[in-house]
This record gives sequence, C-alpha cells and structure tokens, in this order.
Amino acid sequence: MGIDFRGKGYVRFARIGKRTVKEGEACAIWNQNGQHTQVIGPKLVRLYWSTIRFLEHHVAGDEEFLKIQKRNGTVEHIRGPTELFENPVHHLKVTVEKAYHVPSSASHLLVLHKGPQMVVGSVLGEVPSVQGRTASGAVSTEQTIVTGPTIFFPEPTDSVHQFRWSDKGAGALTENMRVLTTKGMLVRALECTVSDASSHSAAIGLELRSRIISMQEALLVADPIAECDGLLKALVLEAVASAQFARPGTSLLTAVRSAVTNAKFSEALAEKLQKQAAMELISVTVTHAKPSTELEKVCRKDDDLAAATVNEQLHAKKLKQEADEDEQRLAYLKELKKLNVDLTQYLCTQNGRAPDPKDNSNKGCFG
Repeated sequence: MGIDFRGKGYVRFARIGKRTVKEGEACAIWNQNGQHTQVIGPKLVRLYWSTIRFLEHHVAGDEEFLKIQKRNGTVEHIRGPTELFENPVHHLKVTVEKAYHVPSSASHLLVLHKGPQMVVGSVLGEVPSVQGRTASGAVSTEQTIVTGPTIFFPEPTDSVHQFRWSDKGAGALTENMRVLTTKGMLVRALECTVSDASSHSAAIGLELRSRIISMQEALLVADPIAECDGLLKALVLEAVASAQFARPGTSLLTAVRSAVTNAKFSEALAEKLQKQAAMELISVTVTHAKPSTELEKVCRKDDDLAAATVNEQLHAKKLKQEADEDEQRLAYLKELKKLNVDLTQYLCTQNGRAPDPKDNSNKGCFG
C-alpha cells in the first residue's frame, strides 16, 4: 500500500489480487469485459483479470478554478476551493488555473464572451418579428470590461484579452499581459541620435513620464508603448533640427534642452500622445547629451581658438600696461630732474646700490 499517494503513473494488471485504496486516493478499474468502475478511498478492492489505474488528484484554492476538458467536447470550470480526481474515462485534461486578480478601481480586464448569435427578422413569407432567435451555426462575441477591485473567474465561453505591447506594457500591464492599470505612471527612458542645422550629430537621452488615459481609448491603439516611443523620437528629431550644437558659449546639453523642453514642444507632444497613443503627458526631460566624434572636434577647435584669442588679448593688455608704467616712470623722472634731483643717486637708491665715488663714467650704479 505504501505511504505516498498514488496517481496516474500507477497502472497495473492483476489476474487475481487486491488493492487498498487509501483515504485521499481514487482509482479506475476495468474488468475483463472493459467495464469501468471508479473507486474513492478508503476501500479494499478485490481484482480478477482487471486493470487498475490510480487517478490524479487536483485541488483548487480560493483564487483558483479547475478547468475540465471532457471527452464529449465540452469544457467546465469549477470555482475553488474544490477538488477532483482526473478520470480518463470522463476527462481529456484537468488543470488548475488562477483567477484574474483585478486589484483596484484603476485596473481593468477585457473579457470576450462567445455565444449563439441572435438575429432579428423573418424568413421569406413571414411577418418580420422584433423577437430574437438563434442563427444556425452563428456565433457572436460580446466585449465586457471588468473593473476592480475584484477576483474574476471566467466561464468556459469567456476568453480574456491579452495585450501585446512593447516592453511588456512598460509597467501598465501585469505579468500575464491581461490586467491594465490606467492611473499608474509610465516612465520611458530612451536614447536617440539627432542632428542640428549644421548636420552635427549627438546622442541624447530622454525621459518621458505619462499615463494611460482610459481602457477604452487604449483598446483603439495596437501598441501605445511603441506609438509613444516613436512619437517622442520623431518630435525630438524635428525640434533639434534647427538648433546649433556648436554655438560658442552654449553647451550641447543646454542647446538640446532649449529645443525640447519649451512650451511649444510640450504642447505638440501632448496632443500627439493623446490622439495616437491614448496617453496623457506628464513631463519630458533631457537626461544627457553626448557629442559625436566630429562635433567634439569642432567644439574643441572652437574652444582652442577662443582660448588663443583670450591669451592674445591678455598678452596685449599686459604689454600696454607695461608701456603705461614705463611712460609714467619716465614722466616722474623728468619731474625729478626739473627739481634738480640727482637722478643717478636716486636710481641707485631705488636699485639698492650705492654709487661708486671713483666711477666717473656715466654708468654710475648701472655699469
């Protein structure tokens, strides 16, 4: 008998024998005529030319349900908590499925419900009727938006829409890509290469913050995330096309931000996001800007030229200052001479040397 519970992997043929079906186990037995009997333990069964197969036990919790595919082609959902033994005589497949958790009033689920199509009218020769009747072989699909907070258990005829958005919904969708949150903030970090009016290029980083407007509008767009990214890049390329990246006295980052963060750009982006991506713009910022190799050389050349110009101006200023000082010193000496001051004695005193009395040359203390 053993301690472990046996499942569908246990199949035996017995000519004569017996089996103990423990409590918590079940088995299917086929006799020599192919007749089937299901036994749920605890029970002792006696076998004679029989095949015994233990059955797989399936358990669904509070937020789960059993999906049962039957041999007659129908599908049944049983909401948990519940349990079932999978019997190959009746079941093709039994699985435990999770219900859909819709956590808040800003979370939504699109459910497609299939059912027989109802038609209004009459056949040839009949008076038209306003009462609906089922069209033979016709199936209609109704769409229902389920808004939280709730736990949604689908019916067998229900299918939950799965969104196929870029970047797995960028945080607006749950992991299974089915529950959409409309009030949460989406943050898109993008990089693109742009060119200015002089064909200088640079790689810039962008951060866009936005949110989904509503479930109804989002369903009208195949992929709002891809639309959002494409619109932002296109408008940025257009905005910086008239800028000048190599303008003296202006950094590359400042030039790009001036083109992208102004009111005109924000208004155009907000309008396009609302119409084409079902999104509401919150903010857009330029995070960084890296010049291309060619632009970097141009900027370095301009910087070197500006530095050389500044150095030349400083040198000219220094020369002029020295000339002015010499002129002032000469004028001062002339004034001293008018006052009969011994210039040789004065100059030697200024240079820290005493004049040599034996030196009759004109060199004095400068010889």
